[in-house]
Parts: sequence; C-alpha cells; structure tokens
Amino acid sequence: MKVMMLAAASLGLILAGCSAGDQGGQTAGHQGEPAATAQPTAMENAPATAAFEVGQEVDLTGGIGCAHCTFHVTDSCAAAVKTSDGQVVVLDVGDDSELFTKRYEGAAVEVKGTINDAGDPPHMKVEEYDFGS
Repeated sequence: MKVMMLAAASLGLILAGCSAGDQGGQTAGHQGEPAATAQPTAMENAPATAAFEVGQEVDLTGGIGCAHCTFHVTDSCAAAVKTSDGQVVVLDVGDDSELFTKRYEGAAVEVKGTINDAGDPPHMKVEEYDFGS
C-alpha cells in the first residue's frame, strides 16, 4: 500500500513539473525560456528594395558589413553596405580593398559608384568611398 501511495505521489510531482511551463497552451522549450511566438513571414521581414538599373550611378550611405556573414544575401564573403531603408548592395571590390578588410567593423560609410548587376542583391562597382571622420 505504501508503495502505491509513493508511486502516485511521485507521478503527481512529475506531471506537475511537466505542466509548469505551460502558458496558455504554449510550452516553453526550456525552463526559464519564454514560450515561442509566431515569427514574421519572409515578406514581412523583406527590406524595401530600390529598383536599380545596370549603369545607374548611385551614392549610398549606410553600415558596412559582410554580404554573407552579416547580411546573409550571398553564398560567399563580400563587402556590402546596408542603407537606412534596409537595402543591401554588394560592393564589387577586391579582397585587398579597405572596404573588404573592414567589413566586420559595421562602420558608417558613403560609397559612390555604378550598378553593374541589378539582381537580388544588386552589385555596384565602387568608384570612391568615405568612412568619415
């Protein structure tokens, strides 16, 4: 009889512990973590895109970053700038360019050049740039 009561008490404690993370039908993945919430769809996360044309001269200001590691828009590392409206433009520069070597610093930069690929993401040939003071 004592064994059955002990087993029932243990089962009750186990079940109580399992439902402790239940919050309105959403169960947290790990103790102390909030319950998962609905994630926005890709369209809701999509930045505003400017329509670029090949040969178009552009003057962009934004944060420098890696097109692959930071902005996740290419399959390999490249310098890129992200504008205030969320547009990411890949900067076609060499690996020895200051733009490429500083791509992990996130610094503000102004780049001027010409669009040489209007795809997604667009690419530009950089003619001049300025990290400011």
